[in-house]
Amino acid sequence: MAVMDSNSGQVITTLPIGDRVDAVAFDMDNKLIFASNGDGTVSVIRQKNGNEYEAVGDIQTQRSAKTMAHDPKSKRLFLSAAEMQPASAVNGQRARMKPKPGHSRFWL
Repeated sequence: MAVMDSNSGQVITTLPIGDRVDAVAFDMDNKLIFASNGDGTVSVIRQKNGNEYEAVGDIQTQRSAKTMAHDPKSKRLFLSAAEMQPASAVNGQRARMKPKPGHSRFWL
């Protein structure tokens, strides 16, 4: 993940996060950045000061739990996920995964 200066657009630092990031949230009170990833992780970055950041680690979730919301009042992260199954290839394109009917859930 590239952290950028919002005024100049300059990259301050680049930190590792999981694959296929979908959403990013910032907990202003605790100075934590969360990136939800399709690989089954939420990467956590701490803002040490205005120009210094550090990777804290990853929170394990279910693969496909990418869509995320952060409640600033309760400090909770909410992620939705579904059990996935292979889908048929169409018109010569690579097969994609699709959700299994009735197997969706929310992670808290």
